[in-house]
Amino acid sequence: MEMERNKTIVFYSMVCVVFSIVCFFILINYDYPAIRILRYLFLINMLILLAYIDYRKRIIPNKILLIMLGIRLAFIAIECLFYKDLINSIILSAFLGLITGSGVFLIASFIIKNSLGMGDIKLMGVIGFYVGISDLFSCMLLSLIISLIVGCILIITKKITSKDFIPFAPFLALGTVLTLLFKL
Repeated sequence: MEMERNKTIVFYSMVCVVFSIVCFFILINYDYPAIRILRYLFLINMLILLAYIDYRKRIIPNKILLIMLGIRLAFIAIECLFYKDLINSIILSAFLGLITGSGVFLIASFIIKNSLGMGDIKLMGVIGFYVGISDLFSCMLLSLIISLIVGCILIITKKITSKDFIPFAPFLALGTVLTLLFKL
């Protein structure tokens, strides 16, 4: 068991390092400030971790989400120090992303019963906190489209039934990464 755990940690670490390098070289082409690149790289790595955990265990740990919120607050503080003339828009965009992201998914979970777990709702809020209100809907839409396509394929191939649940964090991760890396 310990050997398998160590292999998983090594594999995850290698994936994160390679993916971070690839993402870094894509993001620098957009002339983003260094702090935004670091914020996006942190978010992407945490989304990889959460996608893996949700896929394996069907849970999105609150502890990780809280750590992400704390680190985002630190990023906001740094951004406000460097961009004093943009303080209001930095804070407004981040908090609107947080509230809108979790709010839209919360409303959707009430409208469509058993469609989203609370972890997915909280994760969408955290993603909104990182990407801001301007990129939030692209992240949401891409995640939903990708999950719909994969879900249909799994149903058609009889890997799952329409009553089965599939973890949503991997789709949130993929939709967010595509939005950030390709400005979709």
